[in-house]
Amino acid sequence: MPFDVDGELCTRTAQQLRQQRQAIASQLVHVQQQISDLAYGNYRTYADAGTTSEYCRKKFGEASEKVEAIDTEIAELRGCLKEFSIRSEQISEELGYLKSAESKTSPLWDILSLPARMDVCIRAGYYEVAYSLTNYGIQLQNHGLTKNPAIKVIRTFQKEAAIFSQFLLLSVCETSRIRERV
Repeated sequence: MPFDVDGELCTRTAQQLRQQRQAIASQLVHVQQQISDLAYGNYRTYADAGTTSEYCRKKFGEASEKVEAIDTEIAELRGCLKEFSIRSEQISEELGYLKSAESKTSPLWDILSLPARMDVCIRAGYYEVAYSLTNYGIQLQNHGLTKNPAIKVIRTFQKEAAIFSQFLLLSVCETSRIRERV
């Protein structure tokens, strides 16, 4: 059964229409209040979203600055680590030279003992052997072997040891001379 507006209006009284109008006005006020509450809630949500957005932008800015600072420090650290790596390789290489030189089976000891061997050969009358040893030493020097840092360090220690042994020998001789006088 279809709803007949004209028929419905005719059958209703003026009082009923006023009541209906007041009910509709009350519902309209109620709907307007709900819309107002919803708008206020939406505005509060929008304001909270704006505040949150501003807070997030601030925090991300701070985080970005910290990341840039860390990135700079990482670059510096990377450079320091490269320097450390290069230096540790050099130290390791020098340590290898020293261990090799320290070994009694190293041919380096033969090279370092050339002057003493030449002296023994000359004292024993083996002049040709002493001359050969001298030539061998000159060849080593010409080929730059004596410029090796490890050999320079060992040569320095050898010279210091020779000076110290001469000092001790002179001290012993001086002590014995003093005792002979007394």
